[in-house]
Amino acid sequence: MQTVRWGIMGLGKIARRFAEDLSLTTDNQLVAVASRTRENAQQFAKQYGAKYWFDQFEALACCPEVDIVYIATPHTDHYPLTLLALQQGKHVLCEKPMGINAKEVVAMQQLAAEKRLFLMEALWTRYMPSYQVMLEWLPQIGIIKQLRADFGFAARVSQEHRLMNKAKGGGALLDIGIYPVFLALQVLGIPENISATATLLSSGIDAACQIDFDYPQQGAKALLTCTILQDTASEAVVIGENGNIHMAKPWHSWGAVTLQLTGKPPLTFTPEKRGNGLWLETNAAAQAIRTGKLEEPLMPHAVSLQIAHVLDAIRGQIGLRYSQD
Repeated sequence: MQTVRWGIMGLGKIARRFAEDLSLTTDNQLVAVASRTRENAQQFAKQYGAKYWFDQFEALACCPEVDIVYIATPHTDHYPLTLLALQQGKHVLCEKPMGINAKEVVAMQQLAAEKRLFLMEALWTRYMPSYQVMLEWLPQIGIIKQLRADFGFAARVSQEHRLMNKAKGGGALLDIGIYPVFLALQVLGIPENISATATLLSSGIDAACQIDFDYPQQGAKALLTCTILQDTASEAVVIGENGNIHMAKPWHSWGAVTLQLTGKPPLTFTPEKRGNGLWLETNAAAQAIRTGKLEEPLMPHAVSLQIAHVLDAIRGQIGLRYSQD
């Protein structure tokens, strides 16, 4: 297989960014799109040059010209639509969070393994240039003592918006809290203790979370925050015995990263922005499929399952439950 043929399920804001970035890649082609509404599917297909459009997700899953499906629907649809696509023999790149809970993620990964199909969580941060540089610099700062990361913005959306809708997996933690959680897990590993508090709205969703990871054996802590109530610094810093690494806003995507070692001048890497940044994970997924891999080495199943388990533990502490639980 040379050209990887893509289908998109769910045609909202993130799907548009994905389609825009697909044009920046080579050997990838947008073939089909699907939405719950005919008008949206037709318009999207015309705008981004898709050969087929569908107003039923089942039809796209059955399209013989599609190799892989990018699932960009609200969170609660990730699980059923991933299963649908896998059952029809399609590879899947699923937006984060992969599932509402770890139970869903396990089932998705098990089916992908049974079908010998590629499955990956689309957590684009893992492929961003600044994030890669941060990981390369980590050994230089020595034993890590503390990690701080936040992600916050004022969500100026209606109560019907999926971010505010508990029935669609709304709330701060699953939508943006997953980023600082992912960073802490990558840098420090699974915490021995988790402490979390949240601001819950009358609708039952979490509007803000404060999450502390404790690593007593390492002598380290991770202090993480997320909120949809206000704009925040949205920065991250990793503090080690020999210095620190600062990731500027927006640290999860195109922000600059600076290495500050004790007694030495700072070293800053500023990424050259190209497109939205989603093309990096797209290329990684496509290359994995071309080479017969069932998992992408930088974002394997084990990492997605680890994230899901930790998010479950946080939700248990703040009292956030979804019907899927």
